[in-house]
Amino acid sequence: MTATASATAPSPTSPATPGQPPDAALLQEWVRRFHRDGYVLLPEILPRDLCDRLRADFDRISPTTHQPTECAVRLFETSQANLELFDCEPVVTLAEALLGEDRNYGVETCHVVHNNSFRTSQGGGFSSWHHDDSPHFICTDDDPPTNIHLPVMLMTANFYLTDQEQVEHGPAQVVPGSHRFGKIPPTDLTGTRWEPQIVTCAGRAGSVMIFNSQVWHRGAPNHSDRVRYVTQVSYGRKSIAHFFSPFMGYQMPQTALDWATTPRRRRLLGYLPNGAYG
Repeated sequence: MTATASATAPSPTSPATPGQPPDAALLQEWVRRFHRDGYVLLPEILPRDLCDRLRADFDRISPTTHQPTECAVRLFETSQANLELFDCEPVVTLAEALLGEDRNYGVETCHVVHNNSFRTSQGGGFSSWHHDDSPHFICTDDDPPTNIHLPVMLMTANFYLTDQEQVEHGPAQVVPGSHRFGKIPPTDLTGTRWEPQIVTCAGRAGSVMIFNSQVWHRGAPNHSDRVRYVTQVSYGRKSIAHFFSPFMGYQMPQTALDWATTPRRRRLLGYLPNGAYG
């Protein structure tokens, strides 16, 4: 995909304040954009020193194998910096708003289900188009339905730990609105009718791209000599279990339990209220 084959993602019309929850009007704007496009890009949410800590923790926990694409899982277990992202503002308030339709039943169930990080050098990247789980519905013709509101079941925040200001640096790319397509994307969109719709989510270190698990996305191939670092935190509803291997019998580390000093943090770790299924 060439640099001219995609547009650049627009920033929200109002800036976010790092470390603070958004006001009601700004939160409503983000939620509206997310439901319309399947993603939202928030510029420079994390301070640079936290990005430095997160990169250093990745390198400490997962020394390079000199592969173009390297992934490390569950870094929160041994990285306090990753653990601190779980309730990072304004991201966590947006996650709770997007997953908060369970509030209709009088409960809050948004919790963290995943924390992976990856390091991409020249020639690397998760560059095949995909979404993160199977389609939540199947569209049987070419046009996505216009009369549905697709509930958010699972969403991910990609925290940029390095500057990714040009497509050659390998930033995330999306097809806006594709969370409503109801079909599995081709692995390569070159020459398809969706290619002109591709948007590149370029940003500086500290920016975060938040997306629906159903939206078509990828990391653009890294064609630069700049190593790209990203760490991910995914949130789900109660009906979405965590993805911490080995799943059954997984033990939350004591460091995380010690961090959970408030009811909100305990919920984010998975201490959820009872409901219809127990």
